[in-house]
Amino acid sequence: MTEFLSAVLADSGTYCAVGIKLGKIRTRFTDNIPSLIQEIGDIHAAQADTYFSMFTFDPEIDPPRRLAANAHRAKAFWLDLDCGPTKDYATRDLAMAALGQFCADLGLPQPICINSGNGVHAYWVLSESINKDTWLPVAKRLKDVCVERSLFADPSCTTDAARILRVPETTNFKNSENPLPVQYIAGDGQIDLFEFAAALGAPEPSQTDNALPFEVPEHLKNAGSDATSRALMGQNNTYRFAKIIALKAEGCGQLNHIYEHQLQVEEPLWRAGLSVAQHCVDRDESIHAMSNQHGSYSHSETERKASETKGPYTCTVFDSLRSGVCKDCKHKGKFGSPILLGKEIAEATEEDNTVTTLDSGTKDVRVYNIPTFPFPFFRGKFGGVYRRGDPNKTEEEGNDKLIYENDFYVVKRMHDPVVGEMLWMRLHLPQDGVREFSVPLVSVLSKDRFRDAIAAQGMAVLGKSVDELMFYVSRWVKELQIMSQAEKVRSQFGWTDDKSFIIGDREVTTTGVKYSPPSAAIMHTCSLLTKKGDLDEWKSVVNFYNNSGMEAQAFTFMLGFGSVLMPFTQVRGGIVNLMSSGSGTGKSTVQMAINSIWGHPFELLLQNDDTYNSKIHRFGVLNNLPATIDEVTNMSDTVVSQLAYAITQGRGKNRMESQSNAERINHTTWRLLAITSSNSSLYDKLFSLKEFPEAEMMRIIELRVHRDESHSKEFTDALFGKMTDNFGLAGEIFMKYVVNNLTDVLDLLRDVQLRLDTAAGLGQRERFWSATGALGITGGLIAQQLGLIDIDVKRIFNWLVTLLKVNRGDVKATPVDGSTSLGSFIMANINNILIVRDAPNENGLPTAPIREPRGELLIRYELDTKRLFIGQKKFKEWCSKNQVSYHETVSNLRNSGVHVDSVKKRMAKGTMMSAPPVNALLIDDTISRVFDAEAIMAMKDDSEREAA
Repeated sequence: MTEFLSAVLADSGTYCAVGIKLGKIRTRFTDNIPSLIQEIGDIHAAQADTYFSMFTFDPEIDPPRRLAANAHRAKAFWLDLDCGPTKDYATRDLAMAALGQFCADLGLPQPICINSGNGVHAYWVLSESINKDTWLPVAKRLKDVCVERSLFADPSCTTDAARILRVPETTNFKNSENPLPVQYIAGDGQIDLFEFAAALGAPEPSQTDNALPFEVPEHLKNAGSDATSRALMGQNNTYRFAKIIALKAEGCGQLNHIYEHQLQVEEPLWRAGLSVAQHCVDRDESIHAMSNQHGSYSHSETERKASETKGPYTCTVFDSLRSGVCKDCKHKGKFGSPILLGKEIAEATEEDNTVTTLDSGTKDVRVYNIPTFPFPFFRGKFGGVYRRGDPNKTEEEGNDKLIYENDFYVVKRMHDPVVGEMLWMRLHLPQDGVREFSVPLVSVLSKDRFRDAIAAQGMAVLGKSVDELMFYVSRWVKELQIMSQAEKVRSQFGWTDDKSFIIGDREVTTTGVKYSPPSAAIMHTCSLLTKKGDLDEWKSVVNFYNNSGMEAQAFTFMLGFGSVLMPFTQVRGGIVNLMSSGSGTGKSTVQMAINSIWGHPFELLLQNDDTYNSKIHRFGVLNNLPATIDEVTNMSDTVVSQLAYAITQGRGKNRMESQSNAERINHTTWRLLAITSSNSSLYDKLFSLKEFPEAEMMRIIELRVHRDESHSKEFTDALFGKMTDNFGLAGEIFMKYVVNNLTDVLDLLRDVQLRLDTAAGLGQRERFWSATGALGITGGLIAQQLGLIDIDVKRIFNWLVTLLKVNRGDVKATPVDGSTSLGSFIMANINNILIVRDAPNENGLPTAPIREPRGELLIRYELDTKRLFIGQKKFKEWCSKNQVSYHETVSNLRNSGVHVDSVKKRMAKGTMMSAPPVNALLIDDTISRVFDAEAIMAMKDDSEREAA
C-alpha cells in the first residue's frame, strides 16, 4: 500500500482518505502520506469501504474540502472499468484484454492495474506531479480516446479531479455477505507527461476546450500520431501476415475470406485486407499473395492501393464491410485490429547489439557491445528485455513477453572483500544515457532490496515485474558463474597490479578506458572523481600559476600530477605544507586546483574537522592520487607528528577481526603526496612537541605563500570560480599517456631526480624532499608536453633548487651528543632539581639544601662532589617521547670519557623528605660539565626577586 500510494500521489498538498459504511461517509485529511496510511488503516479496521482521493487539495484552504475546485496536484491519469454480467465487460479478464489492446494500439505502457473487487482501476503514473490546469485537458483527451477506441471506461471518473478510488490491500464491502479483496493485478505504468499526451494524439484544432496547456516536444509529436505506430506495442513489435493466415479458423475470419475467395471480394474489403498486410514485415509478398487471383489483378495497382492505406483497419471497420462474421470471433473484444494476431517480437542481431551513445556530460562517444541475454530471455531489435514464450503453454504464456522496456543486463560478477559477491549492471535510459552500477548478490535475492536498488538507478517497476526481473538477473548469475571467474572489486584508486590506473569508476589501460566498478567502501569518493565541463576553460584557470611570484603555487599544483608516480620512488609518501600568516593568499585554491585535475575541486578537500581515522581512510582510498587537507592550523602538535609519520609510512593501523582471532585485511595502504595548508609553521608545531623533531621535519616541505597583489579579488574570484563547472578532465588524459609510456616516464623521473639532487646537494637524509621535488617537476613536464598546462617548468625547477638549499640549512642534522640530550632533559625539568652538599657541616650535621625542587624530584646535584643523579625512569620516558635513544646517550657520554653508572640512590638525602632509594644514573660531572649549578642557582635568585 505504501509503495502504491507513494507512486500515484503527488508529493505536496493535503491528502484525503474516505470511508463509506451503511451510507455514512467519513472523510479524513492529512498533510503527509504516512498519516494518510494511518487514517486508511483506521477506516478499514472499521470494515468500511476505503477510498483515497487521486488529487491532493489546496493546503491553504482551511478547513479542507474535497472539491474539484480545490484540487491542488496529481501524479497520475486513471480509468475505472466496471466488470460483471450486466456490465460492458462480463469478466475482469475481458476488461484486462481490452485495456491491453488499448495500450498496444497507442504504444502506452501497461498501467498499474488494481482489482477493485468488481472491476479494474488503471493508473498511468507520471514522473512528476502536475497541477489541475495541466492535468485536465490531457484527462479529457484520454476520455475521448477511450470512446473513439471503444474502451468502456467510466467517463465521469476519468476527468473528475475530486475522484476517490479504492485503496489496494483493503476490502470491497459492497456485498457484505461476500466481501472481496482489493488487490494489485499487474503493471507499473510510469510515463512522462509529454509522452503520454503524444501517445493520445493532439486534439483537433476545433477542440479549443481540450487544447493542451503545453507544447509537446518535437521528437514526440509523431509518436502514436498514425494508426500504424499506435498499433505497435513498442518499437520492437513486428507483425507477420503469413502467421495470421496460418491460424486459419483460429485466426481472423475476415482475412481468411479475403485470402481464399479473391474472385468474390469487393474492393473496399480487399483494401481493408491490404491495410493489414501493408504493415507487416512480409508485406512485399503478402499484398500480392492476397490479390493475384483476382481477374483485375495488377502488380502496380496493388502496390499503389496498399501504400495509400494509413494503418491497419480495425475490427469495427471489417465488421461494417462484411457483417455477421466478427460476432462469432473467439478474439472479439480482445483486439482492436486483426493485425495483432500476427504479432512477433523482433529479436536483436549481433549488429543490433552494438550501441553507440553520446555522454551528456563530456560529449564523448561511447560504443557498447550488449551481450546475448541468457535463455529464456532475449533483447528486442531496438532494445528492451523480453522473455521467450513457451508454445506448449497457454496463449498468454506461449507468447513472447516484454519484461522491461529499456536495455538492462549484467556485465560481470565481482567479489567485494567487504560485502561479498556483487553484480556489475548496465542500464540504458533513453534520455539519461547509460548508467553503470553494482548490486550485492544478497540484494538480488531479496525482492524489497532488489526493487530499492534498481529504483535508485531510475527503474520504476512494481509487483510481478520485480519478480520477472529478479528471475532474469538470477539467470545472468548462473550463466556467468559457468562462463567466468568473479573479478575483484576495486577498493582503492591508483595503480593496479596490471599497471593500469583507476580514477573513480574508470580504469585507464594500454588499450583504452573501461568501467571499473567500485566497492561499497569507496562509493562516496568515487562519486567525486568525475568529469565535467570544458578542458580549455579549466586550462585558462590553472595557467594563472605561471605568473611571476607564484612559483610555490605552481610547484604545488604540479605535484597534483606527480603524486601518481610516488610508487616508483624510494619513499612511500611526503607532505607539502602551504603556509602563510594570513588569509586570502590562495592556499586553499591551490589545493582545489590539484583536486580539479582528478575530480571535484571542493568536495575532495579534507578539512581539519574531519576525524583522524577518516583522513587515514581517505588516504587508503586515494592510494596514489594526491590528498589535500585544508587549514591544519588548529591541528594538535601530536596529531601533526602522527600525520607526518603516517603519510610517509604509507599505511594505517592493522586491526583484528571483530568475530574471530584473525587480522583484518588492511586496505588503508597508500603511496601518495599530501598537500596541507596552515596559517602557522608545521616546523614550529613539531619543535613545540619535541626537542629533536628532525625525523618529522625531513618528511615535510614547507612553502611560504604570499598574497598576489597584481590581480584584483574580483578577477581571481571569477577566474577560479570556473573550476566548479570544469574539472576532472586533465587526469584521464595525463594517465593515458603515463600508462602507455611508463618506461619513458620513469626514465624521465630518474633523470629529474638526479639533476635535482646534484643541483640542491640532496642526500639520503633529504630523500623525501628529493622524491617530492622530482615528482612535481616530472608531473609538470609531462602535463606541459601534453598541452594540459602552460607553465614555465624550468623556472620552477630553478626556484625549487634554491628553496631546498635554504631548507637544508634551516633543518640541520642533530648530532648524536649525549651531553646535548642530557642538557635538554635538565632544562625541561628545571623546577625538579635539588642542589645540596653531600658532606655534613663542621658540626657533623647535614647542610641545608642550596636549591629545592618546586615539583617532583627528578635530578640531584651534589655541589661538593660534582656528582649528578638523574632518575632513570623519568629520563627514559623523556628520551622515548623525544625520540632520543637512551642507550646511545649513555654510551656517548661514556665514550667521551664521562663516568656513568646505574646506582640506587636516596634522591632526597639531606632534606626533610623521607623517601626510599630509586634507580638513578650517576654522572661524574667533573668531566662532562653538563650541569651548570651557578647558572641554575642564579635562575632561582631571579625568580625569587620577580616574586618579591
